[in-house]
Amino acid sequence: MSAYKNLEIYQSAFNLAIKVYRMNIMLPVNALLNQGNRLRWASLRIKDLIAEAYTGMKSEKEVVKNLTLAETSSEEVIKLLKKIRANNENLKQLPELIKNYKILKKSIGAHIHKIQDDKNTYVLPFPDSIVMEVA
Repeated sequence: MSAYKNLEIYQSAFNLAIKVYRMNIMLPVNALLNQGNRLRWASLRIKDLIAEAYTGMKSEKEVVKNLTLAETSSEEVIKLLKKIRANNENLKQLPELIKNYKILKKSIGAHIHKIQDDKNTYVLPFPDSIVMEVA
């Protein structure tokens, strides 16, 4: 199993993409053709960007770039969901999806900061046997 599949942000993005797909089926035809396709592709793109960040030999910069794009795609999904909600108030799952995508966006942002903080706080251990006593 690939390392990215164990990430909470990937699992969350994957599950939300499935929920978006299922909700998309219930949209009226005009909404399905206009916003529905964009919404479906944007939600799938998030999980794909997370997977791509952790596939192969990527530098920290490339990982952060892909995760930043995933975070931006999360914002796009939120805006599309709000637009669909304004025109389709009968879809009860929209507020929950919006809330979950906001949580995902924050989680991706926290993951990015963790990667950057880990790089900045790494310190090589200094063996105690080399430390000289202060006179």
